[in-house]
Amino acid sequence: MKNAEDNLTAAIKAQEQAGKLPDVLESTVDFAKARSAAFSQDWIDAVYSVDQSLVFTLRIDGGIQAWSAINGQRAHALSFSGRLIKNIRVLSQGRLVLAGTGSDIEVVDAYPSWSLARTIGTGGEESKFEDRVIALDFSADGKKLATGGGFPSRGGELYVWNVEDGSEALRIPQAHSDTVSALKFSPDGSKIASGGTDRFARIFETERGKELRSLEGHTGHVLGVSWQRNGRVLASVGADKAVKIWNLTNGEQKKSFSGFSKEVTSVHFLGIGTQLLLSAGDNVVKIVKEDGGEVRKLPQTASYMHSSDVTPDGKFAVAGGFDGVLRVWDVNSGKILYQFKPSKAAGNLANKN
Repeated sequence: MKNAEDNLTAAIKAQEQAGKLPDVLESTVDFAKARSAAFSQDWIDAVYSVDQSLVFTLRIDGGIQAWSAINGQRAHALSFSGRLIKNIRVLSQGRLVLAGTGSDIEVVDAYPSWSLARTIGTGGEESKFEDRVIALDFSADGKKLATGGGFPSRGGELYVWNVEDGSEALRIPQAHSDTVSALKFSPDGSKIASGGTDRFARIFETERGKELRSLEGHTGHVLGVSWQRNGRVLASVGADKAVKIWNLTNGEQKKSFSGFSKEVTSVHFLGIGTQLLLSAGDNVVKIVKEDGGEVRKLPQTASYMHSSDVTPDGKFAVAGGFDGVLRVWDVNSGKILYQFKPSKAAGNLANKN
């Protein structure tokens, strides 16, 4: 009797599974159709850029996609929809040859062109800015732009602008008693840190402009500021050749170190950690621990280094110096990836090492 019941239960389950089979098969067919549709837009040609840093791929509908040859990430796209393109080839000076049928050949720019979206200020006496603008920073969401500057020895002004329409969101006319020389939004965008030639670093609210902290300790111009990802620690650097780490909970200085022969020109926390990327006037860009211990010097910096930056994930660093060369490094290995050198020919700007 029990065997009969077991057989009946198994038969019922088998019948239920059989009933689901058409759905499974239909799903498989749909998947195959989707793949077929995707492959109907296959890439029909591919070519390396002159410096071999990019791969350009041609789609059957005339779309061209540039890919990084280093990590496979998408770079930029070019659309030539409606044109019958069979092949692409690379020329010097940043150009591509598009070949169609017969004698159909067209030479186009391989890189997207920049166009001016908006100007804030006029550059004349009627401009909103009192004097030079020497510090800029975008909020993490890209919706706000902070500008800093001011009239030397008279006062430092700080503005926050709405990126979409260029309207003024906030103005702090006397953020510092001298020119504002560095700016950085907090990770959540609720605050902004500034450095000034009055030797102070300050923290302001971005909504009302209220000053939250005044950090005193530098003996020279404050040239760079950076937030740790937790928003509770700030690093500042300056013309006094010093790096200072601040506890923003109580406004006290946690650490201070030097060891530079010239100005420390910029500072950036790496990713979510405590290590710092620094650039300095003594021909150096390097990664250090929070206590100043050197982790790694980045190679091929042969001149005064004015500025640096790092990607949000802390994987790639970039810096510019007096020699006019923009260098890009892999942070973990310290290997230099690119050197962008001054050139009249746009296509010769990037040189891969």
